[in-house]
Amino acid sequence: MNPNRREFSATFLAGMGAIATGALAGCASTQAPASAPPALAMRQAEPVPQVGQSFTFREINLYNKQVTGDVVHRVVQSDPAKGIAIDLLEDQQRHREIFVKPWIVLQEAHHDAALRFEQPVTLIPPQLTPGLQIIDKTRYVMLPERLAGGDVQPGRDGNDLVFRDLFWHVYTQVLGWETVAVPAGRFEVARVQRRVFFKHFDTFRIQSTRTETLWYAPSIGHWVAREWTGEYLVPGARRRSAAFREDWVRWELLNRSGPPQA
Repeated sequence: MNPNRREFSATFLAGMGAIATGALAGCASTQAPASAPPALAMRQAEPVPQVGQSFTFREINLYNKQVTGDVVHRVVQSDPAKGIAIDLLEDQQRHREIFVKPWIVLQEAHHDAALRFEQPVTLIPPQLTPGLQIIDKTRYVMLPERLAGGDVQPGRDGNDLVFRDLFWHVYTQVLGWETVAVPAGRFEVARVQRRVFFKHFDTFRIQSTRTETLWYAPSIGHWVAREWTGEYLVPGARRRSAAFREDWVRWELLNRSGPPQA
């Protein structure tokens, strides 16, 4: 969400690698994915976040390995009928993410804009079995800044959100289990990868794709590390080698507070 992050040509960045997960060295240590023990393989990713829980992350620009600030996730609503609302607090700004249940997202704010989906999509699969794959296909709208901080429903609050032809296709896979170390400690995690193919709201970006990886720790009911990057073409480009890169960002858990998950 930081507007000052810069984008780079993929030809300049070819030597840095195209997959964001290759940047773990120097940020946090991790062990290679492995098949889960039987007890973990059947574990569900559904501990319910509780109001009052707070998770603080440091944000890292992986292009230059510089820490750009802290982001606080604060659970402000957890209701079976109304869903889960988590406020993201960064640089004196507030954006809200909404989940219909853990961790199926309806409104997200982790990338370059706050987005509202026509149908909710999977962030963390409900079953953490290695190899599990989920495909979500929906459409989205970008939320104006005046609406990004609240629970937005089309037709409410005087807004005129219309889901047009901005498609959003997500391929989610549980890659395996591993142990990861972040500033908050060491955690046994399921590594989840998401590949997103979408039409960007900026008409000068075409064939947009994103790769996102989350390290989810059932012991605390939240991911402890997350990173993403993406690339796109501009009109007239004929080859993928002419693609431009989006931000390349990583978040790592610093600390957490509040009641335990249910």
